[in-house]
Amino acid sequence: MSSVELLLDRLVRPDSGAQSVLLYGAKGAGQEEWARKVASSWLCLKADGLAVCGECTVCKSMQNSREVDLLKIVPGGPSRQIAKKYITPDPKKDSPLALIEFFRTRPLVARCKVAMILEVDRLGSDAANSLLKTLEEPRPDFRLVLTSDEVGNVLPTVLSRCLCVAVPRSTP
Repeated sequence: MSSVELLLDRLVRPDSGAQSVLLYGAKGAGQEEWARKVASSWLCLKADGLAVCGECTVCKSMQNSREVDLLKIVPGGPSRQIAKKYITPDPKKDSPLALIEFFRTRPLVARCKVAMILEVDRLGSDAANSLLKTLEEPRPDFRLVLTSDEVGNVLPTVLSRCLCVAVPRSTP
């Protein structure tokens, strides 16, 4: 077991107290794959660390990409930014499901609700500031897993509220 796998195996256990994890490393190091493993472990009804059962309703929905208790936010548009509307809903516009709306309800089938924010360094300043409230006041059944290949561009206030794990290039 690699050191990253060992650390993440401990972090995803219910008694770890971890609620926000930032996986960072060089582009192509595998942060998104590890983020998916962390999210799957937090969601699985019978997970033992990073080992998911693969049989529960949550695991089956993950295999079919129909996870109701998982929200995935990725940069988009020409600027490749994550806009504030993905964190806080804009009542004046028809916007996508925002993180704050997603976290308003309890998990439907999983152990907890998980939001994955890929390339968190691409958050616009308004979006990053909106994310801070969620990071500062997490509910016990909500988890965040963030990734970045430009950790130097992540707001220090966001970094200080996450468990930061370096992903070396040699990961699977």
